[in-house]
Amino acid sequence: MRGLRESAVIGLGVLALVLLVALATYNRDDPGFSAAGDSTVVHNRIGPIGAWFADVLFFLFGRPAFLFPVMLGASSWLLLRCGQAERGSRMNTVVRIAGFVAQSASDANVWINVLQYAIPLGATALALRGIFRQRVSRFIALRHRPSHRLAAAA
Repeated sequence: MRGLRESAVIGLGVLALVLLVALATYNRDDPGFSAAGDSTVVHNRIGPIGAWFADVLFFLFGRPAFLFPVMLGASSWLLLRCGQAERGSRMNTVVRIAGFVAQSASDANVWINVLQYAIPLGATALALRGIFRQRVSRFIALRHRPSHRLAAAA
């Protein structure tokens, strides 16, 4: 169990450093998630994958994206310091992660980007659901009419 914990500490520490370097060397000209980029040379020190991940994090969270490597480093440090990690519930972990993501997203005004796509999609889904319900109820009403059965038999 100790070897597994030490491996997790090393893995989280390396991931935190790699993510920090990718975010620190972010360049808008690099091809990434939100733009294709017109540069053939990738300026990010981690390479094209680092440029892509940095672009995704900056697109979604803005400057608070720098908190992700800090969070990973703190997790690594806490895992190293705790001889026996206290066993928390999964719900507690989920609530903490959701709170962190919500706080980061609210700092970056990302909800404007989400809502500009979510509202039209939601309205379209509601309209399609209404049309589907209307068609199904009309079909059921036609099938259960006594006059419909008599007309079909004649």
